[in-house]
Amino acid sequence: MANEFFAISLTLAGLAVITAAGESNLSLEPFPTTFTEAYEEVGVSGDGKPVELGTPTATWNFDVPLSNAQWGELMDLTGAAAYVVAYVRTRTNEVSGGKYIYKNYQCVAKRPTGNVNPGWRYDDVEMKFHRLVEV
Repeated sequence: MANEFFAISLTLAGLAVITAAGESNLSLEPFPTTFTEAYEEVGVSGDGKPVELGTPTATWNFDVPLSNAQWGELMDLTGAAAYVVAYVRTRTNEVSGGKYIYKNYQCVAKRPTGNVNPGWRYDDVEMKFHRLVEV
């Protein structure tokens, strides 16, 4: 299905171009990924449904070492900043036809973390996205 891909951009227009093309702009897809609907459950409403506080978050992990170039792709997004406002396409927890649904969000993208090892390979790379708002 053409909508099943991850993407990231610093602008909404940039994400729209990527989405229209129907494929990721990342050289390596993140795996595994997590999507959290809200920060915490703070109570129960009168009809028994949970009352949640916060906005969704997503975390991209890379289960294989990243090359220096792949690490650079992620680092170029934030530059020297600890975080930036960005636009991402990521999977949600929604499923249709046995496949995850992917959606576009504005978010706060945190600088990626990882461990460098000999040969300039990066292990345990993780990138977190907070305050996801669907666009």
